[in-house]
Amino acid sequence: MRAADEMEQRLLKVSATGALLFAVVAIVWGLAISSQVILFDGLYSFIGVLLSLTSLSAARFVRQTDEVRFPFGKEVIEPLVVTLQYLAIGAMCLFALFSAVGDLLQGGRPVNAGFAVLYGVVATALCLLVHLYLKRRGSGAGSGFVEAEANQWLVDGMLSLGVLFGFVVALVLSFTPLAAATVYVDPVMVILVCAYFLKVPVGQIRKTGREILAMAPDESLRREVARVVKDIEEEYGFDESFLRLSKVGGKLYVEVDYVVGDSASVRDVHGLDLIREKLDGRLETVQLSKWLSVSFTADRKWAL
Repeated sequence: MRAADEMEQRLLKVSATGALLFAVVAIVWGLAISSQVILFDGLYSFIGVLLSLTSLSAARFVRQTDEVRFPFGKEVIEPLVVTLQYLAIGAMCLFALFSAVGDLLQGGRPVNAGFAVLYGVVATALCLLVHLYLKRRGSGAGSGFVEAEANQWLVDGMLSLGVLFGFVVALVLSFTPLAAATVYVDPVMVILVCAYFLKVPVGQIRKTGREILAMAPDESLRREVARVVKDIEEEYGFDESFLRLSKVGGKLYVEVDYVVGDSASVRDVHGLDLIREKLDGRLETVQLSKWLSVSFTADRKWAL
């Protein structure tokens, strides 16, 4: 197993363990002080545990070689699983949103603001620490699974920060003539937090959807590869070059077609293989696993 794969497995286990502990604490705390937003935070984290375990199993499945059934690799499993993760997160946010609207229409929900503030401090610190750990340690793994886990912890951390801010406001209000308004703080926070963080799963689903459909990767990556392909074209005097790229999970599929004219400096098979080797070496700067296919033709129609 590659070092990056081992790192991915360790980080996913850390995320799953942390999410389970966080979920248990939040659910118990939320039930104890009758806070819908804290209970939502715990349920959100519990779903995160299930999703982390799914990511762990999917990552292991992707790394297992099976060239007979999957001749082009299993990398599409990664964006598929990540898409399901964000669909589950989005569904959870919508459920909590409608539940909070119901509480608001029924006159609010009384909550012990002091204990809620304490929860907010502990939860925010824990979530942001795990997020930073996964982000920094996972940067070298190049894993969409770890990136999804890190984003999930960030969302949970921002949710906890929102809880902290809201209950600090409620605690202050409880000592003023507006104390009766504190019953609306909990459902209003759920509505605001859910409405805001729905954009996270929407944005990520758009990103993974592009990978599932084998669409072109982001422009900066495309320009980097195109520059290398163009340099080879000019270096060996080829008439044209055609580049097709798609990123699926942690793998970059690179298809290059060179049109070899009379002015080309290399035309024999051995020389063309050396060009393939050179192109592959220059693409080492791209920190992704690559599926490289390089073709040479004298007839332009076969490159289109």
